[in-house]
Amino acid sequence: MSKALEALKPPPFEKWRKPIKAAVAMLIGCIMTFSDRCREAIGSASLLVAISVVFYFPFKTVGVVFEDVILGTFSALVSTAYCCLGMYAANLARDPNNPSPWTFLKPLALGGGICVAVSALIWPDDSMSNYMAILSKNLSGFNAFFKEHSEGFLLLESTPRDSQPPADPTLPTMNSRLQDTTLMLIDCKRAVHRDIIFSRLNGKDVSKLTQLVKNLQAPLYGIGLSQICRNKFLRKIDDEKETAVLNTAIQDIRDACGQLADTCNEALKDSIDRLQSFHGNTNRTALNSILWPFPRLFCSQRRQRRPSTKGNDEYTDMQGQQPHVDSQQLRQQLDRLKNQACESTVRLYNLHHDSIDKRHVGGMHVLSLYRYNLFKYAERLIELIEFIETIEVTRTQRRLWFPTIKAIKKWFQSSSSNSSDPNLGAGQAFDTNQMGGGLVRIQTKDDENNDSNRFVSNGRSGKLYHRDPDCNPPETTFQRICYKLYIVKQWFYEADTFFAFKTAAGTVLLALPIYLKESAAWYVEWHGQWADIIAMLWLMPTTGVFYFSGIMRVVGTVAGGVLAIVVWEISRGNPYGLGVLIFVMATFFYYILIYKPLLRTLAIMTLITMVLVDIYEYQYQIQGIADANPVWTIAGMRMLLVIIGIVAAIFIMMIPTQVTGRVELRKRLAQTLRDLGRMFGFISRQFLGADQQEYNDDQIKHIRRLVLDLQRQISDERTFLMMSRFEPPLRGKFPTASYGIVVEKVSTMVFLIYSMCFALRDMDPKWREKVAISNTEERKVYVASILTTIKLIATTLASKMALPPYMVPATQIRDHYADILFRTVQVKSEDLMHPSFLPYTSYIVARHTFVDELQELLEAVQDLVGVEDPDEWLRSYS
Repeated sequence: MSKALEALKPPPFEKWRKPIKAAVAMLIGCIMTFSDRCREAIGSASLLVAISVVFYFPFKTVGVVFEDVILGTFSALVSTAYCCLGMYAANLARDPNNPSPWTFLKPLALGGGICVAVSALIWPDDSMSNYMAILSKNLSGFNAFFKEHSEGFLLLESTPRDSQPPADPTLPTMNSRLQDTTLMLIDCKRAVHRDIIFSRLNGKDVSKLTQLVKNLQAPLYGIGLSQICRNKFLRKIDDEKETAVLNTAIQDIRDACGQLADTCNEALKDSIDRLQSFHGNTNRTALNSILWPFPRLFCSQRRQRRPSTKGNDEYTDMQGQQPHVDSQQLRQQLDRLKNQACESTVRLYNLHHDSIDKRHVGGMHVLSLYRYNLFKYAERLIELIEFIETIEVTRTQRRLWFPTIKAIKKWFQSSSSNSSDPNLGAGQAFDTNQMGGGLVRIQTKDDENNDSNRFVSNGRSGKLYHRDPDCNPPETTFQRICYKLYIVKQWFYEADTFFAFKTAAGTVLLALPIYLKESAAWYVEWHGQWADIIAMLWLMPTTGVFYFSGIMRVVGTVAGGVLAIVVWEISRGNPYGLGVLIFVMATFFYYILIYKPLLRTLAIMTLITMVLVDIYEYQYQIQGIADANPVWTIAGMRMLLVIIGIVAAIFIMMIPTQVTGRVELRKRLAQTLRDLGRMFGFISRQFLGADQQEYNDDQIKHIRRLVLDLQRQISDERTFLMMSRFEPPLRGKFPTASYGIVVEKVSTMVFLIYSMCFALRDMDPKWREKVAISNTEERKVYVASILTTIKLIATTLASKMALPPYMVPATQIRDHYADILFRTVQVKSEDLMHPSFLPYTSYIVARHTFVDELQELLEAVQDLVGVEDPDEWLRSYS
């Protein structure tokens, strides 16, 4: 009963601010149509003012709304100019009775201006406030993750062998916790770069701060991995002596590491509070929102963190009671702990080192993994604190910051959209995608155009061409012309290009009746443009999201038509009553639009249909048309034309064949695995050559960019996996569980690859060279086997080809290589004191876990594509 009452409890006023804000913009747009003077000034297309308000989403931040309005108005301007050109070419511009296309541009521009004004004047949210909210949420999540897994590793209670405790962390949960807000933070950073902000921080400060926060991700993942490896080791080890030795070693470092972990925890909490003071806009309370803007004119917290010049100031007293965590203090504590922890590792090595090496990953490696990542986390946290201390001195006052030319160029040159649309502020996420998740790419990543290994040079011209097993690079002029035509043909048949072509063709075909004299009258009377707009605007490239959004559109149209009739009958056509009722309904549906991702399409269609029907009926009443259609007839026409538009979109989508999300998911997974294999090959190369060098800044930047791109690809794949649930199982049921395992394993392998790169960066090149010259051939066989397995999995997924009947498991190859190392290489006690030993052991554990995940991935793919049966193949030819 209590849960039911809790569910019926209305949301707090803070969650209603943005719906009310958007509803105010909708009300102003409707007033522009209801007012006789405004309607006459705007023209016959005054209805578009309210409709354009829906698609500009005025509850976003000011900069993003202004950006959308600029782009939308520019697009409308281009369309208007093109319409004028078309009308002139059709010899229609000479008829003065035809309305000019500029008539339709005025309401669109006015609607955009209303959205910008509402976004800037009513409870305004800026990009910096949004960024600081996401940053605080991200750092708080990191702090909770660190505290949970660090304390979990230092606990000495072990669970019974061969049992899985319910609270035991897993790699997929770690991935999601560390990745959920990081991509959102990056998108918020990009929004800050494109916005005009009034803050103490500028775009460069935000970029540096984002980079420092991202640097915390790798050591946090290593700390979580150390807890998982520790629990697995204690459950599966048969030697009680080694278990006792590991527990003793953990006990030795427990107090010191626990003290450092507590200091890091308090330091990050303090850093979150200090960062909040750099942007004066705090979260609004309910009273502040209701009385806005008056409390904002007199109450400000900008001086809360600013040093005071008076010795007896209240700020000084507060600083004396709650001093900040100093970076030097944390660094001194870290240096003391490093020496103490080395002694525990040496003791663990001396007591039982033989079996540790033979198992490839033992208690020494697990303990070293935790130590390394704890130390690196503290070092990264020190860098963050030092940056905060620097900007507290250099950024003392707020000022206007304008976007740089570089940021604007980067925005225009970007070929992909954000994975999410972080435009709500206060930590709320919103995107305009109907499924609640944005897509980085619409089509599968083109392997030919992104694989640098496929380039071959033409010896005569020196130009690079893609490798093609069917022909050599062009040599003559005629061959080069044919090659260019081939590239154009390939571009035309790409998913994006062909989708745009057939959408344009379908739109023209649906609009043909308006150009024919016999059908133009009934097309205008029945508002046939509704079907055309529905087919063009809501056509989706994949079937999963199209079918789901199609159902939502039909349901939303029916609900909007019914609500329009109810609103009209209650108000009886009174403009004041219509305005009040539309405002109330818009507030409710904007709330669904913002906080219910799966119902966003329904909310948009319901709101648009309700506004369309009521405003059309009001215009008929004002114009005094005798034979005007009643409100229920207009609502029925709207429903019918929406269905016609959806049916037309289905036919357009099925030509020549429909693109299913499950097929796109399989192709994207194959491409992600190819990139993963290339990255593993780059890492393994660091231990295969004798000439080892340190990573330069460009290599580190490229690795981070590649890891970020892989994370975005996996985010896309999760979206496609979710959309596949809405695709009808015509040929059979989609194996959602198996694909879910594949996505999780690939995501885990990306994080493990990043952990290996993170560890390699801290290794001394001489140490890597020392490792590289020992067992070189065996290591090459080991690396080649793993790369071959990854390439084979990617190829089978892309081509739906069955796996070969005989394969050597990756874990078996790894164990064989570990046995060779045990017989040929002995770790000496003096090696434990080397600075590169900790990152090397971290690399070993991450690679060990990577192979485990690869083997499980191979088994999951085997369930999908199967294994070749030679006997069955032979019988097929009998």
